[in-house]
Amino acid sequence: MKVLGSSQMNKQAKWWQSWTRWLLWSHVIGVMAFYLVIWRRTAPDKKDRVKVLPVKAGGSTASHPEPLVSMIVPARNEEQNIERCVRSLLEQDYANFEVIVVDDDSTDGTGRVLDELAATHERGNRLWVLRLRNLPQGWAGKPHAIHMGTKEAHGEWLLFTDADTWHAPNALRSALTQAIEEQADLMTLGSLQELPTFWERVMMPMAYLGISMLYPPRLVNDAHSAVAVANGQYILIRHKVYDVIGGYARPDLRATLLDDRDLARVIKETASSYALSMGVDLCMRICTRAWRIPGRDGVKMPTWKSWRAGLCAARTCRLACHLYRPLHSTAAGTPDKREKECAGDRRARGMELS
Repeated sequence: MKVLGSSQMNKQAKWWQSWTRWLLWSHVIGVMAFYLVIWRRTAPDKKDRVKVLPVKAGGSTASHPEPLVSMIVPARNEEQNIERCVRSLLEQDYANFEVIVVDDDSTDGTGRVLDELAATHERGNRLWVLRLRNLPQGWAGKPHAIHMGTKEAHGEWLLFTDADTWHAPNALRSALTQAIEEQADLMTLGSLQELPTFWERVMMPMAYLGISMLYPPRLVNDAHSAVAVANGQYILIRHKVYDVIGGYARPDLRATLLDDRDLARVIKETASSYALSMGVDLCMRICTRAWRIPGRDGVKMPTWKSWRAGLCAARTCRLACHLYRPLHSTAAGTPDKREKECAGDRRARGMELS
């Protein structure tokens, strides 16, 4: 039986320790390199940030004519969020706007909240409510709601935003001023996310990290790159450009589940001017404890189940995930098969714009 001397045992111990250290340090270096690559890829340029204008004191008065902006909010069963959203839109420090809320056949108190706002808010005469009763076949809910809202809009510019958002008083004026200065046909803002629950704080950062990896701001804002994406929480687009491309009435946009990204793709393909800017000081998304899943009317699910449903929707759309190319949907998913006619009656609240 061979007995190892103390010197040989020390050599073996040093060899093992050196390899252990090497593995640990290689792991540390690998993790640091991974996050460095992510930071380098996803960090926007300083120029890709909205110039936040100071809030106007004493309300919205303009020394020169300003283009009319139609703010369109699709809403379905948003009783908890709609008042906060619409109030923030009505209280913009911009002088010339209208707010069109598309109540997409809500079964909760969304309509009642909107009626109260129109009757009690000092700018209630700028609020118009378009009520949709049914979803026609071949459409997804949100693209249809936005499209119906655009048909009632009179603005030179259109702002598409979600019902679960809050807008700073200077948001519209800041975004529109920059869009006009940059001669952009579409301006979309990256917004702040409110994350009240544990699982939202765990999963949402990972989701947005993935989105930033797939759609780096530098490539999105590069006119020579095919990468295109927009944030559906804030899309400011020229009305004329929206009409020229066909808007959400286009066959390839009617049933899309990724309405913001696909609209941006079409805008970029038509060589229209397009800009993605960070606007975390101007717009915030209000996360709720349970999310509604497209295609399941009125049903709410816990956060983790909603992510599973989202993965199923992505699979239906056959998303191809590439780091240097945008996602291209070859199938737009299956909308709700409700063979009903679409009817909408517009409740006028007045258009006396001061």
